[in-house]
Amino acid sequence: MKKVLLLSGVLLIILACGGVKRTQKSINTGNYVNAINNAVQKLSDNKNKKGNQTFVLLLEEAFQKNTKRELERINYLEKDGNPANLESIYKSYKNLDRIQETIKPLLPLYIQEEGRNADFAFQNFSNDIITTKESLSVYLYDNALNLLQNATTKQDYRQSFDDFSYLNEINPGFANTKNKMEEAYNKGQDYVRVDMFNNTDKIIPAKLEEELLNFNTFGLEDKWTRYHTNHLSNITYDYDMRIELQDINISPEQVNERQIIKEKQIKDGFD
Repeated sequence: MKKVLLLSGVLLIILACGGVKRTQKSINTGNYVNAINNAVQKLSDNKNKKGNQTFVLLLEEAFQKNTKRELERINYLEKDGNPANLESIYKSYKNLDRIQETIKPLLPLYIQEEGRNADFAFQNFSNDIITTKESLSVYLYDNALNLLQNATTKQDYRQSFDDFSYLNEINPGFANTKNKMEEAYNKGQDYVRVDMFNNTDKIIPAKLEEELLNFNTFGLEDKWTRYHTNHLSNITYDYDMRIELQDINISPEQVNERQIIKEKQIKDGFD
C-alpha cells in the first residue's frame, strides 16, 4: 500500500511539473494565450492550493505580456489607417476583453511568498469594441454591396452572401443586411430544371415518382443548388436534367403475420 501511495505521489508531482513547464514554454515562445488558458484551467480547480502558486505567477506574466503586445499591434494598425485592418483590430479588442473576463472570476489571486495579490491591470475596452465594430460594419457592408452590384459570376454573389453573413454575425440588423443577404443568396443559386420521362410500359405509382424526384433523398441538394421538377417561369435555369426510366421492377410488399394467443385464468368469486 505504501508503494502505491508513493508512486501516486510521484506521478502527481511529475504531472504538476509538466504543466508548469508547458505553460512556461508557451510564454517563452510568445504563445501567451495558450499559457493563460493553461494557468486559468489549473487555478480553476483550486486557486488556493500551495502547489498552484507557480501558475499564479505565470498567469500574471502571460497576461501582462499579451496585453502589451496586443495593444502595441492595435496601435500600429490604427496608425496605418488601412480599413482592411479593421477586422484584425476588432478581433484583438474582443480577445483582450475575453481574456479579462476569463480571469476575473479567479480574483483575487494571492502570491504567498511575495505577500501580495497578483497584478492584473484590467482595462475597459467597451468603447473601443463598439467604435471599431461600427467602422468595420460600414467597411464590410460597402464591400459586400459593391460585390453584389458588380457581380459577373455566381461565385461573386456567393462571396457577397458570405460577407453579408459575417456582417450579420458581428452586427445583427445593420442597415438592410438581411435583405441583401437574401438577394445575394438567390442570385448565387444554380437552378436545375428537371424533366422525367417514363420509357417503360408501366405506370409509375405517385408515391414512387415523388420519391424519385426528391433530390434530398440522394444527397444532391446543397446550399447553392436547387432542383425544380415544377418549372417556374420567372427563373432562368442554369442546367437541364433529363431523367429517363427504361425499366422498373416493382416487387409486392412482404407482409408478415403472427397470431398470438394469450390465456388468463379469472377467479369467478364462487367457491
